[in-house]
Amino acid sequence: VQGSLDKYGLTWKNVVLAGFGKGAGLLFYASVARILPQQVAGGVFFNAIVPFPAFLAEKAAKRTDRTPVKMFTIWGSRDSSTPSNYRQALQQALRKYPEVQCTPDTLPENDHVFDEKSISVLTSLLPL
Repeated sequence: VQGSLDKYGLTWKNVVLAGFGKGAGLLFYASVARILPQQVAGGVFFNAIVPFPAFLAEKAAKRTDRTPVKMFTIWGSRDSSTPSNYRQALQQALRKYPEVQCTPDTLPENDHVFDEKSISVLTSLLPL
């Protein structure tokens, strides 16, 4: 990724992460846990399956970088992969990261899919 950023004269601050499902979960985790080389501008995550939200909350005390970041999570209301109690656990974990401005949203009557409704939401959020 760094090579592409250099090629176009961009920095990590120009990057907006976006993903769906498990890929979105990994990007979400990497951004919040500050695993990336530098903080990105933000993220848009659809039906994100973030591994171990409780572990993410435990890592909050050890972080040193508290650069603000805007993130959006969009869930399908009928997505059995990310039930409401899971989403609530993730939101609780994020309370330990006040610098992360995460706005959750729900797409009514949507399952675990990335469809036209998802594309409409994505285009409305760009640019961050």
